[in-house]
Amino acid sequence: MSSGEKLMKRHTIFALVVLVVGLFGFILVPSASANTWTYTYTGRPMGLDLNPYTGTPDICGGSLCTWTGSFTVATPLGDNFGAAIPGNTPFSNIVPLSFQFTDGFQTITTGATNFGITTGPTGAISTWFVKAGTVPGGYVAVEDIGSNGFGDEDYPAAATILGPAVFNFAPGTWTGPTPTTTPEPSSLLLLGTGILGLALLLRKRQGVHSQSVCD
Repeated sequence: MSSGEKLMKRHTIFALVVLVVGLFGFILVPSASANTWTYTYTGRPMGLDLNPYTGTPDICGGSLCTWTGSFTVATPLGDNFGAAIPGNTPFSNIVPLSFQFTDGFQTITTGATNFGITTGPTGAISTWFVKAGTVPGGYVAVEDIGSNGFGDEDYPAAATILGPAVFNFAPGTWTGPTPTTTPEPSSLLLLGTGILGLALLLRKRQGVHSQSVCD
């Protein structure tokens, strides 16, 4: 075996080792990830309309508006969250990492927010008072606080503080929390190392092939 072949063999072994260490490290290191938790809302169609939208309950592109959406938090809300808070309302206002609500016609992701939430003994959302967006400019309101109020309201971009365009008296449902795992930099570094090892291996093989053809 020539010195060039020996060097090529060492490079190949090194590239394989880097590839294996990087890929297996990315898979097997459980601490190198960060979880967020998402709660998802599914509303019911809104068929009741108010001035100045009376007679136009189909403002959502020809179909009845229905809010769906979600919000994300760093940790689950937990069991009986907010239920023991004293005062006029049993809610704990939270500040989500992000949120998104859509009626199929407009999507609300920014603006003033009010996320009043309580959970039951299993950690599921039991009562809620959620509002987000701007008026005018697009606004979502979904709530179920028992006899004090329930249902969904839809304020399109042109709506004013006078009232929503459409609404209902049928609150939707929440599911979650659902975890989402995001790789942290250490995990990405391991994966990048593995990819680098693969690239080195392929490059060396191509170099050997080109040399053999020329010879």
